[in-house]
Amino acid sequence: MPSDILPGDVVAIESNFKGYLFYVDSKNRLAYLLGPGAGSKNSHFEVKLIKDKADEPVYVNPEVKQIAAISWVNPTNDREIRVYYSANTTKHLSEVYLTNEGKSSDGKWVKGALQAGNKFEVKAGSSISATVTRSFDGKPTGIKVYAAEDGKVNQYDLPNISLFKTEFGDEWENPIIITSKVAGF
Repeated sequence: MPSDILPGDVVAIESNFKGYLFYVDSKNRLAYLLGPGAGSKNSHFEVKLIKDKADEPVYVNPEVKQIAAISWVNPTNDREIRVYYSANTTKHLSEVYLTNEGKSSDGKWVKGALQAGNKFEVKAGSSISATVTRSFDGKPTGIKVYAAEDGKVNQYDLPNISLFKTEFGDEWENPIIITSKVAGF
């Protein structure tokens, strides 16, 4: 019997004239609808699971089903799609990416550098947000990801939101707390 429950969070991006609609499915797996980009008269979308290099689905922490995604052309001119989520078993802020529509990874998504050594546990029920930074001439220069860490509060007893950033998509800097002086939302 089909479920009539819609995903709690949906993130849309466009890359290389294709539309991607990312969500967490009913089994807590990262999934997406892949279809035509803007301007297409075709309205068919195909359901796909994000699978890693071992051909295993990527599972999300059921307490944090909010995800973020970006599309960019990195400094080496590769087109990348990156998805940010809270990992199922560790709750750590994590990243998977696809380069050149999977042509460089046999169609498999690759775990990104964000989780390497990262022990940042995402607060249950919170959101994750991501953006691409650009130079004054409009060229992409890096990525910023925002998330709230579980168990960490500021002087006003509000959850701390941290900023993770990388220049050119390589190594991630240590997170910076951006809400230490915020008294209320």
